[in-house]
Amino acid sequence: MKRVISVLLVVLMLVSLCAFNAFAGSSDYSLTGAEVNDTSADATVEIPLSYAADCTYYSLQATWTVDAPLTLTALTAGGTASPMENDPATGRVVWMDTSFLGFDVAAGAPVWTATVTVPAGTADGEYSVKLHIDSITGFDGAADVEDMNFDLTAVIKVAGSSVAPATTEKVEAKAATCTEAGNIEYYKGSDGKYYADAEATTEIALEDTVVLGRGHD
Repeated sequence: MKRVISVLLVVLMLVSLCAFNAFAGSSDYSLTGAEVNDTSADATVEIPLSYAADCTYYSLQATWTVDAPLTLTALTAGGTASPMENDPATGRVVWMDTSFLGFDVAAGAPVWTATVTVPAGTADGEYSVKLHIDSITGFDGAADVEDMNFDLTAVIKVAGSSVAPATTEKVEAKAATCTEAGNIEYYKGSDGKYYADAEATTEIALEDTVVLGRGHD
């Protein structure tokens, strides 16, 4: 009886070790973030998923999400995969190899890439791109890679000239009269402010545009 129990314990230990090795690689995956320093127009950045070793992949089920107002505009396989589902609208990726050949990706190269659009006028800040992996399987040349149910996050930093400049409307100068005030030439901005120039670089107060009437002599 003791011998049977000992054998069972050994088997359980081996199973535990195998399970640990099979799911110990999630820390070897990474998402690479990006920076956007000008959003006077829409900007696009690519956020790749990569793995620390060369690997042949056999399946991937995952979901991408991004913080608003950023949007996913494309999802691209890093190899010869033909996904069953690869939809930027939902962020969902489903791919399973039916050829038994898989697709090869070198260490650090993109396994899958999300293309993200940063809309014009996006405020300065940090925006998250998240990838939840339901499962990913492959072979890295030394062992099977099989990881399940983990999350990765990359950050897109928007900074610098990140707010689109205001458009302006010119207000012509008007001479003051005896009874009415006039104004200097100035520009109304689409942001509700007032400027001395059409490029909206020099802000002024509305009262500074006023030219007082001369009154009667």
